[in-house]
Amino acid sequence: MELQYLKEYKIVEELITDNLVKVAVINRSWQPVHFIFSDYYILCYGDIDTFSWMCTWKTAQQILLGNCYADNPFYLTGKLEHKQELKEFDEDKYIKKMNEIKEDYLNDLEGKEKEEFLEKWEENEYLLDDVDGYRLGNLDEFFNELEIGDYYEYYDDFYKLPVHYNIALEMLYAIQEYFKNKKENQNE
Repeated sequence: MELQYLKEYKIVEELITDNLVKVAVINRSWQPVHFIFSDYYILCYGDIDTFSWMCTWKTAQQILLGNCYADNPFYLTGKLEHKQELKEFDEDKYIKKMNEIKEDYLNDLEGKEKEEFLEKWEENEYLLDDVDGYRLGNLDEFFNELEIGDYYEYYDDFYKLPVHYNIALEMLYAIQEYFKNKKENQNE
């Protein structure tokens, strides 16, 4: 993972108990951002914002092994609690994703099927006129008309999370690398 926001950071606190790991990270002049790994949760709070992830693994045990899945931000974002409240509709992402969907389907079609799909797309494109961050209902109808299955899986691609969330992900990655290196150094 390439760190985009977190160029300089330092882990300034580390507390390890039987079922809890607490780490504090600072970046430049920020106040510390604390991460708590306990049971099946990761909690972040401090100068950037508050985020919590409900995980399917014992987070305190796994972070000590250098793992919290921060190198797979899409997977980890799937564990983010209250994601619906944090997401903002991104019209650029929406337009780009709709074009990708159209191209993906066109790549799998030939001849008459391709023509019919393009025709259906154009006939039903009016349904997309009212799509915005608050109204995606017509999008369901559009996908149904085009017989595109599992379309709800695309919906997350139309939204963006706040920049501070991306910083929290980068801090999680830094913590993961810190413990991974610590474990490797212990094994030598």
